Amino acid sequence: MSAKPLVTVLITAYNSNASYLNQAVKSAINQDYSNLEILLIDDGSTPKLDKLLEDRKHPKLRYKFIEHNGLPFGLIKGIQEANGKYIAILDHDDILTEDSIGKRVEKIEKEKVGLIYGDLDFIDGDNKVYSCRRFKDYPSIGNFVNALLSNIVTPLKHIGVMFNKEAIIKSGNYDSSLLFYFDIDLIIRVAKDHGFAHLPEVVAKYRTHGKNTSSKNRLYGLKYKLKVVNKQIEKPSKNYTLKTKVIINEFAKKIYELFSIKKNQFLFDILSNVSMKDIIYTKKSIGKDFKPIKIYKIRTMYKNAEYDVNHSKEVINQNGKPSKDPRILSWGSFFRRNWIDEIPQIYNLLKRDIKLVGIRPKTKLSWDYYPKELMEETLKYRPGLFGFQYASREEGDFDLHIKNMKIYLEEYKRNPIGTDIKYITKILTNILFKGLRSS
Repeated sequence: MSAKPLVTVLITAYNSNASYLNQAVKSAINQDYSNLEILLIDDGSTPKLDKLLEDRKHPKLRYKFIEHNGLPFGLIKGIQEANGKYIAILDHDDILTEDSIGKRVEKIEKEKVGLIYGDLDFIDGDNKVYSCRRFKDYPSIGNFVNALLSNIVTPLKHIGVMFNKEAIIKSGNYDSSLLFYFDIDLIIRVAKDHGFAHLPEVVAKYRTHGKNTSSKNRLYGLKYKLKVVNKQIEKPSKNYTLKTKVIINEFAKKIYELFSIKKNQFLFDILSNVSMKDIIYTKKSIGKDFKPIKIYKIRTMYKNAEYDVNHSKEVINQNGKPSKDPRILSWGSFFRRNWIDEIPQIYNLLKRDIKLVGIRPKTKLSWDYYPKELMEETLKYRPGLFGFQYASREEGDFDLHIKNMKIYLEEYKRNPIGTDIKYITKILTNILFKGLRSS
């Protein structure tokens, strides 16, 4: 190639699967757009990846070996080495559609922005398309950044992005201190400084398999995503809120990935059309010493149901809940029975708003059902993540609930640590070995 290409397709790889890597390279070679180069950065693989390349001598392919330092360093070196005005990211195990580069060049030159992102299909190890992602347009940089940092379904994938190289350089290139989420960090910086646009066309096929970096290292990578939030969001209240959402999202994704590595189309369609407020809500409760606290929960009732409390004491059971609550959504019962709706309260536990076991946090409206002196005694202590009532399998009514509350409080006053150890042991025994479910 004598003249400089307009586009560099940048592939970084380390100890890659030979078949996947060759498919990725071939997909770049077989583009219907010709003014490009393919730059493969080998991040210290053993053996070197050029031994595995079927198209090693192709005139559009450049291969560069570097000492192994990890992904951000490979990408940084790739940006420095790239000859193209535009840089299209291609992961070593993914595939470009035949018209991917041509369509993206047309879009980025028309919009004159720092980056564009396209849609994706998801494929398995045998290249079978099983799901798709049709991403959204975002009306403002604020909406875009918020979605990148806090949406449970990310608004793009790195492999769907084409950058203007000059925009990357001016924005500082990838951050080498971020071992994970360096892509999101750079995308935000480029978008803020140079603008962004969405191309509503499928530009790549994203492969899911057991060795995907994001799935394998999700919880380890969490601290880096929180670091990105700190870098990008200065306002303390918004920073705090986004961190809460990030923690909840990453734990939820990890739980899903324990059961499947595939991206579920049904879940994507649902989660892409609801906001985080539709999934996670904060219940304004009263904590220790009457301090207001926000309790995080997965929504299982219709919106504002916590203010629609019109049931009588007669229908409240021994667990302090209505026996048949019409406010619960059709699928909410499953979440409640299995305590899934309480998972976000791990964050409240870490904040020390609540303790592991005790009397569950209640709103002001809920406390109206209880004797005033019992409320005052209860609020001398932190509420509990696990309700004391689940230590017993005894069935009864609201009076039994009140009686057992008083027993717990008396025991807790005499021996706080011993009482909570006794109760949490009984609760876990009931849940794990006796099939106890919430209500």
